Amino acid sequence: MSGPVTRWWWVRHAPTRGDRGIIRGSGTDAPADTAHPVALDGLAALLPPPDALFVTPLQRTAQTARALAEHGVVLPDAAVEPAFAEQHFGTWEGGRWDGLADAAAAFWRDPARTAPPGGEALATVMARVGTAVDGHTRANAGGDILCVAHAGALRGAVAHALGLTPDQALRLAFDPLGVTRLEALGDAGWRVGCINQVVPEVP
Repeated sequence: MSGPVTRWWWVRHAPTRGDRGIIRGSGTDAPADTAHPVALDGLAALLPPPDALFVTPLQRTAQTARALAEHGVVLPDAAVEPAFAEQHFGTWEGGRWDGLADAAAAFWRDPARTAPPGGEALATVMARVGTAVDGHTRANAGGDILCVAHAGALRGAVAHALGLTPDQALRLAFDPLGVTRLEALGDAGWRVGCINQVVPEVP
């Protein structure tokens, strides 16, 4: 026996401003660069008017949601969901990825399960995302849910739907303004409509 189909539309936020080599997790509230009208118009043509909208406490997700509304997506009021925040990289926040090779040898041996100093592991992100997804799916059964979030949260959502391990989830890549559609089928589990569909590609 299955229940109503609940569709999740996950959009990774627009690119953050500045150097892309900087580590920006949930401890860095960097603004979004929403000057991508072609990509936003493409998303507006693809996304349905959602029954529920979630953003995270970081401004780049709310800014992206507002940009989608400005490009024609009819949106309800956004609810802030901390469980969908990006992975926290602790004392590495604001540093550079290319400067971690020596200082983070233990991390790179098991990056899916090892937390940066003062931060959290991807496995922890996956657990909080999965719990929140199940709760919001029950609360919005049969509806369309739009969530503007981060690459870490999207890895958690896809891993939850497909039963991936943290190591497998780490192999997933999500581009800014890419869309991922996951469908909860009640007792029948999950179906994946698309992962990281970019319409069109954002440079």
